[in-house]
Amino acid sequence: MAAVLGVSRRTVNELAKQGVIKSVGRARYDLAASVQGYVKWVNGGKAVGALASSRQAVAAQQERRIRLANDQVEGRLVRRDVVEAVVDGAALAFRQGLDGLPGRMAAELAGLDDAAAVKARLHQETRRVLADVADRFAGFGGALPADGGAADATATANAGPMGRPVPEAAAGRG
Repeated sequence: MAAVLGVSRRTVNELAKQGVIKSVGRARYDLAASVQGYVKWVNGGKAVGALASSRQAVAAQQERRIRLANDQVEGRLVRRDVVEAVVDGAALAFRQGLDGLPGRMAAELAGLDDAAAVKARLHQETRRVLADVADRFAGFGGALPADGGAADATATANAGPMGRPVPEAAAGRG
């Protein structure tokens, strides 16, 4: 057995006393059980081989899945599609607010002669657009599902006083 394992006879005897190597009589050993016991002992009691690697991989994936689920429940993780829908909705509100600015302001500003009054009124209107966008962002926090998912993230992103549903192809532009 010492020659098979590459250790001294004294080591074999000590390992046999510890039950690592299976003795079946004086200086006789069960080869398969002894080699398996020795390999397990050398590896610190850990299983070896492809099965062990597979089990470790499965355990690592289960740990990762649990960690991600916990992060979602605790609000530290939000799905990418939800974040994209929120940002797209806010960008849409911003774009619509700015695109509508000339039409909303032209008639009012046409009658003003004072440049300072025009500037103040434009500033007031741009602040209103920015406030609407900020309100959209603030509204998304309460609209997010507790699990970090999005049952209907696109509908949520397109809702609100300035938003309107936009076809998916058009939503990506801008």
